[in-house]
Amino acid sequence: MNDNNVKEENIVVNENEKEMEPTELWKDWKLHIAMFVCAVVAQKIGIINIPIGPVSLMLMPLIYAMVFGLALYLIKPIKFISTKQSEESSPLLMLAVMFLCVKMGVTMIPGLASIMSASAILVIQNIGNLGTIFLALPVAILLGCKREAVGLSFALSREPGIAIITDKYGAKSKEFQGVMACYIVGTIFGPVFFGMIPGLFVDFGWFSPEATAMAVGCGSTAMMTSGLTVLIAKFPELESQLTGFAMISNVISGLLAFYLSLFLALPITEKCYALLTRRKAVKAEKGEK
Repeated sequence: MNDNNVKEENIVVNENEKEMEPTELWKDWKLHIAMFVCAVVAQKIGIINIPIGPVSLMLMPLIYAMVFGLALYLIKPIKFISTKQSEESSPLLMLAVMFLCVKMGVTMIPGLASIMSASAILVIQNIGNLGTIFLALPVAILLGCKREAVGLSFALSREPGIAIITDKYGAKSKEFQGVMACYIVGTIFGPVFFGMIPGLFVDFGWFSPEATAMAVGCGSTAMMTSGLTVLIAKFPELESQLTGFAMISNVISGLLAFYLSLFLALPITEKCYALLTRRKAVKAEKGEK
């Protein structure tokens, strides 16, 4: 009986291991051809400049490629791009990001002197990440969110934020639901947003190109790349400086994000949440009376 049980357990383990083994993505030629066609078509379309009064909205090939890939995933007749391919394509994304980082590292060398002179500013500007609390939290509460609002608004909801929320509140908490919802939405729409908004800030004259490059380095490589591409297209003569500011800011933001969120952002969010929900409850009681 014991031998049979052991054999059955081994069979179950082996089956689970087979299920967990990733497919050979390098031989999935249909996926590679589809993505190659999306990239080529996006590059052929090129940059679309849409004048809006005194400013211009620039649509970059990165945005088209993302839209094309999403369309292929959502179109049901196309069976060879499914959830399985989506989940297992992450290693390929990391490989592409490595080439991108090498290219950016080489590009930033000529502007290294100006980057070093602004080192203090690159650190201090990360305090701006606290703006998510004061902008997003009131809106989330007005829209009816409860404890999810804490996870939604205490940070940019990237990997460090998820780790903090998971450790403090648990993976089954409302706060975790909030941070994961924001993470998913940011992953999908963040690069699109960064591909349009930073250029408008420069056109309006609110920020210099260098300051905007620092701002797009928020700790997410995909978002930084999207925003930086727009700035370089507008100011090609500043490519090395803008690339350097964005990359260094992205690295610093990634390093400081965990500690800033843990020791400063999350406690402030909790206090603001308590204050705003208390006021909302008082107004509700007065309305009933």
